[in-house]
Amino acid sequence: MIRVKNWSRYQSYKDRRPPWIRFHRSILDDYKYQSMSAESRALLPMLWLLACEDADPTSGLIRADVEEISFRLRLSHETVTDSLHEIEDADFIGCIESVTEPLRGRDETVTPETETEAETETETEGKQTEKPASPAKHEVPITEIVKMYHSLLPNNPRVIKLTEARKSQIKARWKEDLKDIAAWQSYFEKISKSEFLTGRKAGGNGKLFKPCLEWLTKPGNYAKVAEGKYEDQKAALHQMQQRSPSDRVMSADGGVGL
Repeated sequence: MIRVKNWSRYQSYKDRRPPWIRFHRSILDDYKYQSMSAESRALLPMLWLLACEDADPTSGLIRADVEEISFRLRLSHETVTDSLHEIEDADFIGCIESVTEPLRGRDETVTPETETEAETETETEGKQTEKPASPAKHEVPITEIVKMYHSLLPNNPRVIKLTEARKSQIKARWKEDLKDIAAWQSYFEKISKSEFLTGRKAGGNGKLFKPCLEWLTKPGNYAKVAEGKYEDQKAALHQMQQRSPSDRVMSADGGVGL
């Protein structure tokens, strides 16, 4: 969910929802607006129009996730995600997970919550105090993982909305591959060293690529990254040189292989 800041500037009606907004020419000299990329400058007025659709004309809320916004505006998921990040940094919008907690409160990126498969609460009749519930045995620290992703891969697309599908994907990787927080840190650090996976080097098609957390936690993509498919040649050579001689294998042509 997204909240347009200073909504009354663009829509002042309180009792009806006109299908238009105020778009004053003063925006031409607005430093924050003009400092954004062309994509973000084009997206922001579209967000204002989407906010016009809310049942409460004074809310300034866009009750849609990135996927729906991408479909409505016929833009790619990556373009919308990157532009939302930039527009929020310019203080035109606030991205929120719920109506009470900001999604990005500077270092906070997702609503603090306990991610558990199930939570049980027992009550003893007649007692005024309760014994604090102990953490679930197989609790997956999704919030901590997302924060680590944003910290170690700051230039990759941010998690704007933590959907159930994305939570399930993170849980699957935790269960099958990355079974503790240290393993996730190593995984993200491995990605941070790849110029291709961090958008610092174009791929074979000449385009830059910055995968999101959803892409990185898909089973097939995880396997490719873990196997070093996207490692830069210099990094791979350095890694090989760090290995002991007994770990190296002589190839048929006399070269040293991994």
